[in-house]
Order: sequence, then C-alpha cells, then structure tokens
Amino acid sequence: MKKFVSFLLLLPLLLCAEAIPARTEISFPDGSESAWKHTVPFEFKDGVMTFHTNNGWDSKMWKPLPLKAGTTYRVSGIGKGKIRVQIKDGKKIIASLNLGGNAFREKAIYFLTPETENQKPFTFYFFTTDGQKGESQVKSVVIEEAKPDLFVPDLEKLKASRPEPAVVRGMGVNLMALNDETFQELNSYNVNALRIWMENVPKGRSYKESWEVLVDDIATRLEKIVPLARKYGIKLIPVLSARNIKYDKNIGFLRDPKTHEQMIYFWTQIAVRMKEHHDVIWAYDLFNEPIDRDQLPHAPAEWYPLACRLLKEIRTADPDVWVMYEPGPGGRAGWGEFPKLLPDYKVVYSTHYYSPHSFTHQGIGQLAETDFEKVKEKINKPYPGKFDGLYYDKAELDRSFGSVDRFLARYPVPYCIGEFSAVAWGPGTEVWLKDVIDMMEKRGLSWIFHGYRDARCWNLETEECLESFKEKRKVPNSKRKQVLMEALKKNTELLNKNHH
Repeated sequence: MKKFVSFLLLLPLLLCAEAIPARTEISFPDGSESAWKHTVPFEFKDGVMTFHTNNGWDSKMWKPLPLKAGTTYRVSGIGKGKIRVQIKDGKKIIASLNLGGNAFREKAIYFLTPETENQKPFTFYFFTTDGQKGESQVKSVVIEEAKPDLFVPDLEKLKASRPEPAVVRGMGVNLMALNDETFQELNSYNVNALRIWMENVPKGRSYKESWEVLVDDIATRLEKIVPLARKYGIKLIPVLSARNIKYDKNIGFLRDPKTHEQMIYFWTQIAVRMKEHHDVIWAYDLFNEPIDRDQLPHAPAEWYPLACRLLKEIRTADPDVWVMYEPGPGGRAGWGEFPKLLPDYKVVYSTHYYSPHSFTHQGIGQLAETDFEKVKEKINKPYPGKFDGLYYDKAELDRSFGSVDRFLARYPVPYCIGEFSAVAWGPGTEVWLKDVIDMMEKRGLSWIFHGYRDARCWNLETEECLESFKEKRKVPNSKRKQVLMEALKKNTELLNKNHH
C-alpha cells in the first residue's frame, strides 16, 4: 500500500465575500507553528515545513482558509515525499493535487468552488492512511483566483465552429500499413476518417537516427497518402505518441525539456509540409494519452501549457487546420478538475473509452505464461456483468458519459472518442461495442474504433471465443465487425442525404 501524507486545512466560507482575499499564500516562516493544529509532529525551518508520519492512521495538520463560492481558483504547491492536497465541499472532492515526488517540484491545478449561500466549510488537506513512518516537505501552497488569461470563449462562435465533416466515424491505423489496397478496404467499411499512428519506422531504420531524419520520413509518408485520402474521401487524423519521442526516463516524459522541443519540431514540420493538403486533415491529434503517474489523478501539469505552445506553432504555419486535444490524464475524461479550453476555436476535444477496464482489458499483459485453465478463470468475465463492485450494462455505460455531458453542456465544442475497444475474447464484447456506439451516437460524438488490424486482442478478424486468447483464430466476419460495419453505414446515409 502506498503511503499518502495528510495535511489538513479547513476552509470555511465567510459571510462577507468582499473580505476574502483573491490570493493567499501558505508559507512556513520559523516560529509560526502555533497557527496550526496537527495530529503528528512537524517543524518549520528555513521556510520549509517538514511533516513526520509517525505510525499514525490519522496524520494531518490544518488551519482555516476562506474561499469564495462559485469561483475558479488555481492551487499550486511545491513539495516532495508522499504528499497530496485535496479540497472538499463536505464529503465531495472538488480538487485534488498530488505534490508527491523524489525532489521538490511545483504542481498546479484549477478548480471551481460550488455555488452556495451557506457557511458549510471547505476542507483542504493532505493525508496518510497506512500508518507507516515517513517524511514529506512543503515549501509553499498558493491559492488564487484564476487569472483572466484562461481562454473565455464566445459560446455562440464556439457552437458554430465545426470541422468538415462535423462528425466522423472511423478506425485507428498504423501509417506503415496504408496503401491503395488498405484504403480501398477501409472505404468498403464506409469509414470517413482514419486516426493514424505514426510511431513505427521503416525496416532497417531506428530511433538512434536523428530526429530530423525521422520526422522527414513521417512527413514524406503522409504526403504520399494524400492522393489516396482524396480518392476515397477519407479524412486523416495524424497522432503523435510517446513512442515517437526520445526522452530521459530519469526525468520523465513531459518533464524533460528535450521532449518539448522534439514535439514542437515535429508538429511545426508536419504543419508546414501538409499545409497545401490540409483539406484531407480532419485534425492533428497533438499527443496520445498524456500521463505522468506521479501526478495522478490529474493530467500532467506540463501538458496544458505545452499544448498551447504546440497550437501556437501550428497556427504560425497553418492558421486554418483543426487540432485535437486530449486533456489527460491518459485517455480518460478527466473533467473533474476545472476544464481548460485551448485558446482557439478550431479544436476538437477528445478522450478514449475503455470502461469498465477490467472487462475491456481482461487478460492483456497479465496471463501470457499461465495455464489455460487458470486463464479461463481470470478472463471469462461477461458483459453485461459486475466489474469492480458495479454492475455494468447499457444504462451504466450511459451514466459513465456524465463527465463528457457536463463538459459539453458548458462548452459546445466538437468532441471525439478517439479510441474505444474491448478484447475479442471477452464474452459479450460485441454487445458492449454496440452499446458504446449507441451512447456516442446519442450524443452526436465523433468516434474512432481501435483499431484496424491492430494487436490480436483488438483485431476485428480475431474470433470472439476464449480459445482466441492463446490461438490465432481468425474469422472474416466477426460479430464485432458486423456491429461496426452496421454503425459505419451512417456515414454513407448522411452523405447521400446531404447530396440530395
């Protein structure tokens, strides 16, 4: 069990909103310990608070701090160790900030206090529950009203701004697999968009070569498929992933400054090279599933400002092309925090859908060398069914889209489920697939199935049976393929309707 250090600040709402400061810095000058209540030993020295977990299951320290109701705040902190901040409205968490790490590092999130007229206190705290000894340190915590530099869109303009076509339905595919034959086959499926993975390099090449050479190779391959995309009327969604990038694993992907420079160079070159062909680009997917496990449950703090910078560089080369933004963390819909829009009206917002994960990913990466009889005990979990203590059926899937619904109710932007899939051997996987597609169609979302002749677990040609887990059992017309092909007919139906 991981240790989590707890540090509790009570935040009561005051009646006089005018008396609440817009910015409060929580610092730790020597001799100010008396202002705090606590359950475990702590000390202030040279502006740093050292908090000692002392085999207690209730380790915390706190003091009151007022916040305005219905206000957007930014909370930032500098800390290290096993330390987490949460802000609660009663029992409901409205913000959570992980300050953990092996070295001092600043992290920040935005959050929105709820509208309320009573004096029910907010709670701001760090906590530990495993009772083990440990030590964490904090240099400062700052809570301030969000500055107006956050993009505040014209909602009518946002609602009117849409890519062409406004909704796409397609599949994910590797750039190396695209040729006239695959385009012809995918066209027969009625896809109108392809999300293109650009991570593989040609045989005989390696990532040891210069970044410039590899980016040039990817751009050249994109240029070569432009005539095919036009021929078959299929839009392209190129996506950058961590596998493209060389970075220092001791620093971390998005924390390595070299990563930022490589990503900027990548998208600048792609935008310049593809500018004359952006009629076939539906959107540039800036980065696949941004995540830093040290910062969970939040998106990496470095990602939003980097995405803004990437957008700015792309706009310098091409002011008209659309981009796709995955907020993170990973592919999930992390709108529990205050959602920040990129400062632009040509952005498709995107998350991925693999819920419940214990159904969609059953058997992946865990059971390779396991006796098959034991495998069957682990992966023979049907949908609809109970997963992680919750019964999942179509109604529960519908509820799981709640964070997307709330976001779109606030911001009428184009939205794409950029990946969704479930393992072929999951009992009822074709039922799950149809239910998820129904949920997306109900909301008018774009969607991309993962993926065309991808790994065996996702491949539409893998037979839906338990034995396909250990055998390469293929069928030309799987149950999942039938579901997907039926759903993709809508592209042709809408195209015919528009022509009439």
